[in-house]
Amino acid sequence: MPHKSPQRFSERLCFCATMSIIIALVAFVVVPQTAQAENLVEVGMAESGGSTQIDTLQLNSDYEIQILIENDVVLGGISLGFEITSDENASWMWNSQPSGYGPDGPGTGGQYLTVVPGSRMDPSDDVWDMTDLLVVETQMDGISPDTVFPGGVALFAGLPAGPLEHMMSVHFTPLTVGDQGPVGHICIDSVQVGVGGNFVFVNSLGSTFPPTISGPFCWPVALACPFDSDADGYGDPGHAENECPDDNCPSVYNPDQADVDGDGYGDVCDNCPDINNPQQNNSDGDTYGDLCDNCPDVTNENQLDTDGDGFGDLCDNCPDVDNVNQADSDGDNIGDLCDACPDDPDNDIDGDGFCADADNCPTIYNPNQDDFDLDGTGDPCDNCPVLANANQADVDGDNVGDLCDNCPDVANPNQDDIDNDGIGDACDACPTDPDNDIDGDGHCADADNCPTIYNPTQANSDGDTYGNLCDNCPTVTN
Repeated sequence: MPHKSPQRFSERLCFCATMSIIIALVAFVVVPQTAQAENLVEVGMAESGGSTQIDTLQLNSDYEIQILIENDVVLGGISLGFEITSDENASWMWNSQPSGYGPDGPGTGGQYLTVVPGSRMDPSDDVWDMTDLLVVETQMDGISPDTVFPGGVALFAGLPAGPLEHMMSVHFTPLTVGDQGPVGHICIDSVQVGVGGNFVFVNSLGSTFPPTISGPFCWPVALACPFDSDADGYGDPGHAENECPDDNCPSVYNPDQADVDGDGYGDVCDNCPDINNPQQNNSDGDTYGDLCDNCPDVTNENQLDTDGDGFGDLCDNCPDVDNVNQADSDGDNIGDLCDACPDDPDNDIDGDGFCADADNCPTIYNPNQDDFDLDGTGDPCDNCPVLANANQADVDGDNVGDLCDNCPDVANPNQDDIDNDGIGDACDACPTDPDNDIDGDGHCADADNCPTIYNPTQANSDGDTYGNLCDNCPTVTN
């Protein structure tokens, strides 16, 4: 149905009447006005797209003002004017509709007037041509008053006579209740238009006559949600005063209340919008619930998962290798698939290519695994590299094993032995005498006047170099 630019109906009424007379003489026979009971215009209110009449309007809900017409004669034209008002200064917005009529002026909301499909006024080439439907008001701003002024011309068979029927709708949404309390009113009433200052019907001969209309028609506008923190038309839960449904996201604006997973939390505030999680558990306190968090115990807002295995990099034991089972045989937090030593929690400590549990020197780099004495301990860390000592005993803790320590009970890491007698200086009673104290009398052999005979007193009566016990002339110097 082509859309015509709005024009004032009064500018075309004479033309329409003349055309109707001419067309009437050619196209159809006049039906006496007494054929039907009366000519009426009524107004109703329903939710947009509905048919049930509404008693109270709710803010932010879409409605349509329904214009019902009864005509007892075939009509060649109509002229109707309605004024939308609110004594409390309630406000509204006009809603654009596909194939609607109306100017696209500031604040109008677009094409807000529609003809009801299937009604007697539904345009067709052989019944009623509504291409001249007019809406003259160009500043429909939703602030009292606005004027809806439809008019139309029948060019062929005319608008057939018939009973009261919903034929046109005006679409709008209440925005505020006004400035005088929690409840305001929006009213629609006829304005005086056309010939004789009334609503005008034009019969097939071009004669005009007014229909009957009872008005004004008013509806209260109630604040259904006095407790609605996000102002989306759904109330904060727990307030009995609300007459609107509970909001599934009371602190986030979501008028569509979309809840894909059906867990009672709207998508815009659900920490797992695609997974049903009515408890909304979130152990790590990031914005992802436990059921959809790839690291539920580690905060990771970016949910980075380099290998795509479902475990976020921050908690993946192999972040660069896909390992969905996160197997970790040795419990070292390195997954088996990327662990050089999957069975050894100490791995390769010294970096020589041998796992610690198989390295003969796990803390010292020894890629050749040299072990001269073949005792299982690698040379770099063997405290006796030339003597097999598997237990690596070292009583004095000087890192020289007992088997090769020249002072096993006295720490002497340098193993100093001046007299090279195999006894370290640190525990050698005679560090400069390799013979030491042969007779055990407490005197080193090189200073003992009787090195092979026990003589702790070193008695020497004749003062020569031999002690009495080994001097063959103890009283005469010889």
